[in-house]
Amino acid sequence: MNLHPGRPSDPVSCHLTLADLNTSLEYNALSYEWKINNGFTNIACGGTSLKATHNLVAALLSLRRFDRPMVFWIDAVCINQKDQEEKSKQIPLMHDIYAKAKSVLVWLGPSFRGVKAAFDVLPYLAMVGVERHTTEKPDTEKLEDILSSNIKERPKQGSIIQRQDDLGFATHDRDSILTHTIKRHPELDDDIIFRFDDHETWAAIDRLFSDSYFQRSWIIQEVAVAEAVYVFCGSHSIHWDIFQMAFEGRSKMIFQPQKGLQSYIPCVRDARTRYRDYESARRLDLGIVLTSFSYSKATNPRDCVYAALGIVKPRSLCRDIVPDYTKEVKDVFYEAACHIILLRKDLYLWSSKTLMSRRATPKLPSWVPELTMAPCEEAIEFATLEFSRCLSCNPFIDGKYLFVDGHLLDEIDTIYPIKDPKDVLELSVRLEEWLKNRDKTMFSAYYGDPQNLTGQTIPCSAASSDRLREEIKSEVSQLLSRFRDVPPIIASILRNLALKPRHSDESIQLNIEALWSALTAVFYRRTKLPKPVGYHLFLAALYILPRLALRRVNVPKGLPKGFNEWIMAAIILYYEKELIPIFIEHFRTYDEFTGMVMEDRFFVTKKGFFGCAPAEAVKQGQIVAIIGGAYVPYVLEKCEGYYKLVAHAYVEGIIRMKSLPAGWKLDRIEIR
Repeated sequence: MNLHPGRPSDPVSCHLTLADLNTSLEYNALSYEWKINNGFTNIACGGTSLKATHNLVAALLSLRRFDRPMVFWIDAVCINQKDQEEKSKQIPLMHDIYAKAKSVLVWLGPSFRGVKAAFDVLPYLAMVGVERHTTEKPDTEKLEDILSSNIKERPKQGSIIQRQDDLGFATHDRDSILTHTIKRHPELDDDIIFRFDDHETWAAIDRLFSDSYFQRSWIIQEVAVAEAVYVFCGSHSIHWDIFQMAFEGRSKMIFQPQKGLQSYIPCVRDARTRYRDYESARRLDLGIVLTSFSYSKATNPRDCVYAALGIVKPRSLCRDIVPDYTKEVKDVFYEAACHIILLRKDLYLWSSKTLMSRRATPKLPSWVPELTMAPCEEAIEFATLEFSRCLSCNPFIDGKYLFVDGHLLDEIDTIYPIKDPKDVLELSVRLEEWLKNRDKTMFSAYYGDPQNLTGQTIPCSAASSDRLREEIKSEVSQLLSRFRDVPPIIASILRNLALKPRHSDESIQLNIEALWSALTAVFYRRTKLPKPVGYHLFLAALYILPRLALRRVNVPKGLPKGFNEWIMAAIILYYEKELIPIFIEHFRTYDEFTGMVMEDRFFVTKKGFFGCAPAEAVKQGQIVAIIGGAYVPYVLEKCEGYYKLVAHAYVEGIIRMKSLPAGWKLDRIEIR
């Protein structure tokens, strides 16, 4: 499209020309959001009238020059959107169109209040982002690291920006290398640089980062393959590299109020990183590429697949998928799933979109992810390549049926809903009743402990015995130093506990430890926080407090890991009202992720595995399985001769497994 020059008050005028991508064209490609709900207007195009959205017209008015024409490629103008056959032919060219453009121009809409000041602050936020960006890995592959470098409060002295010199970096467009310099201005105070008290500026910053443009499926490809990208809002512009690092810096400043900041920039950034810089960029299959589209939205659900094809490398990997907008959505998703599973020989594509209870696409096999579904982050929280290699997948697809190798771990026996943190106290009592019926207690060895599963008890050498003793001594020392008003009798109990010899069976995880580990696994995985002081004392309190309330204080003798002493200390501290600070500290941690826990149900299998699965999906009688090539355990619904995929699951002990124990049965599982 040739955009004619014009003054600000002149209407938009253009004409179209045919072009060959194999020639040396010089053009810019526009990446924007249609915003059809805002209405349409007409523009003059080659002697005729062309229908265009108000947002597109605003972009053309802002970007055009007054002294010379500009050449653009714009999807709404250059593709007949009403012709499905033409769309199917043009879609495969989208990669080359955006990759061969001199620059891709991202349009975030007309200017609004605070934008000018916001663009002044963005380079400084980019400096913070560069300093706080701890790894080159895309964030979707390091969820546990997201909180690692947050700035919780402003430094009392000095600047948030640690460097004193200017920040220089090089980029390039299609034809030349470009150098950029961000001036540091160390003589200026942070309040001047960042305008922390200017609410209008920060509202504008957050509005830019939260723009609905970043939710579009197609923009991920458009930005990922581009040689150079510039972000425009009205007459203001900034290079993409500075913009995305500014977002990184903004996201780290958690001390600065973030009102409604929910951005999808990481998805776009990660796709560009994978495609251009990431070490695996030589091979990006469709399964990997689709992870960048987890949060994107498409007017046409088929674009969830077709928009991703242009980022696949080498492109021959997806040659068997040809865009066809006449196909039903379920068939497009099915075709993509078959392609990915048979190419990768694993179940990587299940990731965060397998929760059956959230599906809206009818007649879709349970093993085919609904790609338009909102992602469930907990599903990939513990996903590891090592776990996926416990078993080979050996997939075979027969029509709508998927056959894979796996191990049917156990049947879910009892489910315990957790609607409030106080329910955990009741869970402690109810779980022990369940264990008692099987001749076990809360202090018995947990069934899912690797030593139990393999039958190989780790011998307790003198060195390991000393290590166990040192761990207890350290915990006792921390308690006595943290809580200086501990009654003398408690101090005596704790000191004696530290001197007790340790035994070989104390390396095995106990049921009470497995319970709390399962409930808090996601929280500690995300935050990487150490357990608060007095962990064993807390577990003793977790066990004894509900029993004191029920007047069921009958503690067995000879408990492992010194739990008799820990329980005695907990009882005395409870009546002395000294236990509360210790107990509250652990439960305060628990409160921080209560909302997360509410989404899950704690379950126990018939053999005694502990785990958590989505509350909306998990039911008694379902089967927990280790499926070949799957990155986490899954819950299956047993039907007549086959299974249906229900949801992901966390299973204490199993989640860290790297190989299947000898003697475990290998099953051929049919999933429909």
